[in-house]
Amino acid sequence: SSLTFFPLTHAMFINHASTRKGSNRHPNAKIRWALDHTDTYHLLHSSIELVKERKASKPFLEFVATRDIEPDEEVLIDYGEAWEDAWNGHLTDWSIKQSLENQIISTVSILAMNENKF
Repeated sequence: SSLTFFPLTHAMFINHASTRKGSNRHPNAKIRWALDHTDTYHLLHSSIELVKERKASKPFLEFVATRDIEPDEEVLIDYGEAWEDAWNGHLTDWSIKQSLENQIISTVSILAMNENKF
């Protein structure tokens, strides 16, 4: 499909946890489409043509606890196996030495960098 949904969500603020590969942290919540949200329900059950016509509509996601979450306990979701494999590959291949060698170090202050920008 050439259509991509960008749901309104704060998922980027929730950390990943997994039951795969011996992780000691497990998810305690999941994300799902908010089917009780009228626009989301209609978008998910419409043709691509109809979705394209409804430009103002936005799908919503909701977070659902998969077990009781204790006070002050971090909410964790599973980002999926593909994300986890990509992250583990990054950790394997990344080195601080290489990162620092490729970094351009500047002694210019942020204020000076933005002096004539605004």
